Amino acid sequence: MVVVLSEKDRREIFDTLTNKQIRVIKRYVLDTVKSELLTKYFWKGINWDLIGLEYDPFFHKKLAERVSQPRLFCSACGKPLKNQYIVKSKQTGHIQELGSTCLSDRAGIDIRIVKEIHNSRKRINLFQDEILSDYRNKERFPNRIYKDIIEINADRSWGPKFRSKILDFKGANLPLFHKDHNKLLKDLSNRRNELDEEEQFGHKDKVRNNIQEYIHLKRYINEIIRKDRSLNIIRKEETLSDALERITNINNSINDDFAVIPISKQKELAKQYIDPFNQKLSRIRKVKQIDSKTWIDEAVKISTTIMSIVQDFNEIKDKRINEYKRVVQEVNDVSKTIPGRNQYFEPDLTKNIDEEIAFYKQYLEELKLEKKIIYYPKNLKRRLSEKESNLKRNPSAIQDDLSRSVTLPEKDALVRYYLLKQGFYQEFTLDDFDQKSESEQVQILEYASLKAELIKEIYKFEIEITARKNAMNNLINEINGLAKGMLDDRYIHSAERDRYISTKVLYYDNNYSTTILRLKNEKQVLENFVDKFSKYPQSLLNNLEVASEKIYNVPSDSRRIMHEYVKQLHIYEKNRLLIDDYRLLLEYYFMKSKETNDLKKISFSQVAEVLTKEQFKKLNHKNKLNRLQGIYLINGLVTEIKKYIIDVDLAKKIKRLNELRKETDGKNYQVHHLPQEILMKADVDEIKEYSDKIDKNIQYKEYIKKIEVLINEIYELQEELFGNNVNPIDVLAELQNNHNLKLAKTKFKSLSNIKEELEIGLKRTHNIWREPEFDEIRTPLHQVIAENIFIEKEDLDTFESIKQQAEELELSLTDNEKQVVEYFLRKKKFMDSSGKIQQNLYFNNIDSKTFELNKLSRKIFIEYYVLKLKLEKYIYYYNKLESNSAYIRELEKIISMNGKIVKTKIKKSSGDPEELSTLLKDNLNIFRSTNNNKSQEYALIFSDYNNKIMKILHLSKKQGNNLEFIKESIEYLMDKYQSKNI
Repeated sequence: MVVVLSEKDRREIFDTLTNKQIRVIKRYVLDTVKSELLTKYFWKGINWDLIGLEYDPFFHKKLAERVSQPRLFCSACGKPLKNQYIVKSKQTGHIQELGSTCLSDRAGIDIRIVKEIHNSRKRINLFQDEILSDYRNKERFPNRIYKDIIEINADRSWGPKFRSKILDFKGANLPLFHKDHNKLLKDLSNRRNELDEEEQFGHKDKVRNNIQEYIHLKRYINEIIRKDRSLNIIRKEETLSDALERITNINNSINDDFAVIPISKQKELAKQYIDPFNQKLSRIRKVKQIDSKTWIDEAVKISTTIMSIVQDFNEIKDKRINEYKRVVQEVNDVSKTIPGRNQYFEPDLTKNIDEEIAFYKQYLEELKLEKKIIYYPKNLKRRLSEKESNLKRNPSAIQDDLSRSVTLPEKDALVRYYLLKQGFYQEFTLDDFDQKSESEQVQILEYASLKAELIKEIYKFEIEITARKNAMNNLINEINGLAKGMLDDRYIHSAERDRYISTKVLYYDNNYSTTILRLKNEKQVLENFVDKFSKYPQSLLNNLEVASEKIYNVPSDSRRIMHEYVKQLHIYEKNRLLIDDYRLLLEYYFMKSKETNDLKKISFSQVAEVLTKEQFKKLNHKNKLNRLQGIYLINGLVTEIKKYIIDVDLAKKIKRLNELRKETDGKNYQVHHLPQEILMKADVDEIKEYSDKIDKNIQYKEYIKKIEVLINEIYELQEELFGNNVNPIDVLAELQNNHNLKLAKTKFKSLSNIKEELEIGLKRTHNIWREPEFDEIRTPLHQVIAENIFIEKEDLDTFESIKQQAEELELSLTDNEKQVVEYFLRKKKFMDSSGKIQQNLYFNNIDSKTFELNKLSRKIFIEYYVLKLKLEKYIYYYNKLESNSAYIRELEKIISMNGKIVKTKIKKSSGDPEELSTLLKDNLNIFRSTNNNKSQEYALIFSDYNNKIMKILHLSKKQGNNLEFIKESIEYLMDKYQSKNI
């Protein structure tokens, strides 16, 4: 029974094997397949030796899951391989480790070898699946049979390779191939029964292959003559002499006939005619009376029959040879027509002609199919070549895929070609599938599932091509809609449309992307022209209409034609820049004037790309007249466009420039006038240069105007965020002096960024500080930011400590409270060590590295976070300490450890508690002085009180961690506070 495992089954079984077992399976599976390949007839006479095979049972595993199993790679293309073929050049000795594809594409190995090697993958799977399936079914090495063989010396006929193979399987405890297992049983049975069948067969083969004497009549002729009673003594001698000569001639004739036919045919004739005759001769001793003539005539008849058969056979052989040569020649002819197929084959008459014809016919079919599908893209062919059979698929699902409607030309050729490439030369159907045998079902599923996969991939490709075709047609329709009636030369007619939607364009990614991009650009050009055309002043269009209807008188004399063309060519060259800028407008009116000037057969592109004087001379008279007529027309249209530029376009630009100057220059405003040299010369280069200069001046003045607006907007935003006292922005004076467009753009961008930052800040604060909940603290907070901030040290430790406190307390504030803090921080102005005022747009993002690098700004960085901490404390404690009990809890938290009053009495250590007591009692005066605005005052005094409590804690640690004293002092403080009638 044929066993076929899925890739998943193989991986699961391989995972249960030891490294030694895997090595044994790989070695002997590959050896078996290699042996088959090396014995195939077509390995003879080629330039490569197959010296090794490898395969990777863990091909589908990730690298991390492979442990010690190395991966296989193709030495030609570098891709990882499941099956690797190691070949050695007979000429150079160069060794390559290749996949099946690169054997042909990269190494140039004969196509016949590649086909057989490609099919060897199935052989590898068949051999290894047999072992893996048996192993999964708990079968192991047949130790009992092996022991019996050794005991009776039944292994004496084993060769060293077979013996080594059996020992390796025994050492790995793996089940044997069924052929090897059967051989062990057969050898054991033969030895036990002492059969000599092999020797008998060997003697028979020896007799049959004796080329010296096919007919054994010579051995028995004396006895035959002796028993022929019809002969007297003299006649017997004569008959014997004559018989010996005839027997020699008979054998020579047979030898001659056998020399020109294959051994297989020799054996066939010997078995049919010679062996029966020789067997009869071997029994002649039992015959008493013999007719010698009958025996000799029968031998002659055998010889004559063999001669006749050989002649007929050779005639058929000649026909087959001719057919062989014809097929090979046809292969060579078809191969020439396929790009990249530079192979040339010679008939080899030493090989089996029938097998050669069968091979070349199959290969010829492949070539013909390949020729039919040659225009399909490589990426599709690659995807199809990677498809594999899937034996796990349901037959009904396969049938659904086989029934897909695919309309691509040569679809069947594509499918057939890639079926042949995988060794499926016979076609199968799923009809009556359930009635087939198991082996037939496997074969049918392999074929049908692969065919279904191929059709699915082709169907997917067809959908892609249909989408491309629709996109191309839609784009062409849009272009034609824009071009029709305006630019007819750009209209895409049916013949050109067919080229755009041809397989050459649609099938190939690069061709399609290039073509679609070119058409999109063409569409954009037409859309831009239609838009511009609607905006051109009617006066210009009227003048161009008149110019296009003008009939130009072309001279008939060849000499004058040449003179006029040179003159018009000079004008054309001077106007070339203008022609490029207004190309589509000129083309539009050129199209309208074709009938008027008899230019129906001349396109605008022909005239626009004018000929040199030398090229013009080579034209015939008619073409010269057409070219001259066309250049007359273009120069006439350009003249009207040039007038428009001077009289209208430049006039508009100068008017706009003067308006901007008047707005930005104030008292220094001066009117700009069009220079007389522009009006007089009207040279296109100078006009364009002057027009570009005016454009730059307009852009510059527009930027100045925008910057003025930006500055006013920034002032308003700064006042809203920081108050009335804001830093001035002085960039206009610098710009007016430089008159530099690039500098103006840079300043505008910089100011735009400042405005954006201010708007973000304003959006964040969002006037939260004006909300009723902050009415009571708005005035005290203004007082906080008005106070001077004293900093003892400007070092990094001080900065980091204050910043950390501010950031920690910020986490306890609500979003509204944070925005109020941000608002008041923005209202504060900070002065650095050099006396320069800075606003705090970016202070909140200052880190330690920035602090270290900016020595002049260290003071204001610390002041910023000191002020931020004050504002946060005021807002936090104002909202959190509205009752006496809340205030007392906060005091407890400040002087506590881990948030609790220390309950354990600690023995007082040496120290001066009087100083601590005095400090605490001094703080009582703070509470005795409170008035009705207790909540506000509590909040204001809390920072100072907190600092003193921190000093007490610090001092107590220096005095021996006298926490008990601290506790008693605070309790005394709280008692006094609570007993006070406020």
